[in-house]
Amino acid sequence: MPRTTATLGAVAAAALLTMTIPARRTRAGNIMIIDGYNQTVKESDGVPVTCPANQVLLGRAHSGDKNGNTTYYCGLIFIDVQVSAPYWSDAEREGNSSFNAPTGQALVGRLHAGDDNGPTKYATASLTAGGEP
Repeated sequence: MPRTTATLGAVAAAALLTMTIPARRTRAGNIMIIDGYNQTVKESDGVPVTCPANQVLLGRAHSGDKNGNTTYYCGLIFIDVQVSAPYWSDAEREGNSSFNAPTGQALVGRLHAGDDNGPTKYATASLTAGGEP
C-alpha cells in the first residue's frame, strides 16, 4: 500500500492508537488492525466512498491534480467493537482543508466533487466496545 502525507483523523480511540496508513497487520495491546477494502476513484467525479460494514477508513492516497485518482484504504479493527451507522459532515471546500473525526468516533467515508474548491463531506461513526463507547 503506498504511503501518503494525507492522513485522515483518528482511526479508533485516538488515545489508544495513532497511525497513518498501517502495515499489513498492526498490533497495539489488545487492538489489531488488518487492511481491508480498497477503492480507487477519480477525485473530481464526486463518487462517495464508504467502507464496508464494520470497517473504518484508515487513510487515502492521491496522485495528480483534480482529475487524478484517489485510493481509499479501509480496514478491520479488532477490539470487539461495533461501528455505528455513518454520520455525514456538512460540506466544506477541499482546498487546504483539515478534518478530524469527533472524539469517540472514527472516519468511515469521504465524498468529494470537482476541483480543490469543490465540496467535501466526511462520514464518521461511533465505536462501541463491550457495550461502552
